[in-house]
Amino acid sequence: MVDNTDIHKENQYNNKENNEQVTNKRALEEKENESQKNEVKIEVEEEKEKNNKELKEPISIKRLTNLIIERIRKLNRRNMKKQTDGDKKSWFEYLVNLILIASSIAIVAYMIYAIYITRKQSKVMPGADPRAIPSKLDFEIVQADCFGDIEYIGKGNILQAIIEKLMLIDHVIETKDKEFIANIVKNVSRNFILYGPSGTGKTLFVKKLAYEFARSLKKRNFIKQKGIRRKFDDIDKKPEFVQEYTSYPCEVEITFIDATSVLSKFVGESEKGLKKVFDWARNSQDNKYRIIFVDEIDTFMGGDRSDATEHGLSIRNLLLALLDGGNIDVKKSKVIFIGSTNRFDKIGPEYKRRFNGAYFFDLPDFNERKHLISEALKHIPNAQYKKEDLERFATLTNKKSQAYIMKVFSDLVCNMSIYKYTVKTEDIVALLRCKEEEYDATLRRNLPKSTFYRGL
Repeated sequence: MVDNTDIHKENQYNNKENNEQVTNKRALEEKENESQKNEVKIEVEEEKEKNNKELKEPISIKRLTNLIIERIRKLNRRNMKKQTDGDKKSWFEYLVNLILIASSIAIVAYMIYAIYITRKQSKVMPGADPRAIPSKLDFEIVQADCFGDIEYIGKGNILQAIIEKLMLIDHVIETKDKEFIANIVKNVSRNFILYGPSGTGKTLFVKKLAYEFARSLKKRNFIKQKGIRRKFDDIDKKPEFVQEYTSYPCEVEITFIDATSVLSKFVGESEKGLKKVFDWARNSQDNKYRIIFVDEIDTFMGGDRSDATEHGLSIRNLLLALLDGGNIDVKKSKVIFIGSTNRFDKIGPEYKRRFNGAYFFDLPDFNERKHLISEALKHIPNAQYKKEDLERFATLTNKKSQAYIMKVFSDLVCNMSIYKYTVKTEDIVALLRCKEEEYDATLRRNLPKSTFYRGL
């Protein structure tokens, strides 16, 4: 007979061995699970870091392409892992990955199409803004033809004088030898300064000057090309001539510089900005005239040099050098420099010597005001006034600037178009007679009672 004690001991030993095996198996499984969890955590963290980096990156075709490639590689790695480990996961994850890849490809295709359409539309097309000249410069460049619709009244004598000087210089350069040119044309021959009270139309004048000078150059080219023997001004008497020569390409570009904004930049930046403008003007590859107009030029040139800061003195010295060297080679360089100021008396003599002409812009006289108001009234249809009222209007605007007169009539046109009422003589008289600080109240008071604006 078998001893029960031995059997019991053997069973206990077997049970203990089985328990140890089970425990070891569970421990191994737990270790595997923990390692898998750690791998998943690491993978999730890496994915998060990668996603954060991707979010910071700008959206581009290259980035989307890399995402698609990475998604495909990830999908292949998972499939390989499934085959080796015998892990039979749901087909749903596989389908989701395919959808993500397809959507990424669709986004790339859409972006390529969008870029193609954008580049196609960015080309110069009929109706495009002519001011938008492609440029890597920090300032705006404007074609002089853009100012054809400007109605400038007054200062016709100054306009004609400057254009005649410029056309004479152009004629000398085109027709005479170097020795003759050196005696007549100087480096500063195309530098001009306009001075006078604010609101007298100096900036508007420069725009009109640029347009009329460009028009004169077109007319000259037309006469040379056609071999027409007529006086220069007689060309405009034939509409077919005007229509043809105005279609010629524009040879004048202009940029507007605010001296205050340039001076307010950091030390060194102002000098770089000024030099960049003059470099642009001097290096005209298409042989165009380039006008630099600097408003409030006294910001650079005013005051005593001994009181100037190091920054201000550096800009002044640079500007002197640029004004002297703007047209070193007058045949190749066609720089026209125009400055405007309200404080001409503050500008030093060393600067005044570098201008070929200084032109005073006073407040408009009686005839200029009458002409200005007459032209402005043409834009107010059905305005009720008499011809003799023009002289009354001109008298009421004595010692008032062109800007103020234009503001009165532009406001009347605006209100008339909005509130649909007829402008009468007393409306115009009230606005022209009032003080500037009472202007807004007078404008509201003269509107019809039924308008909403009157109740403001």
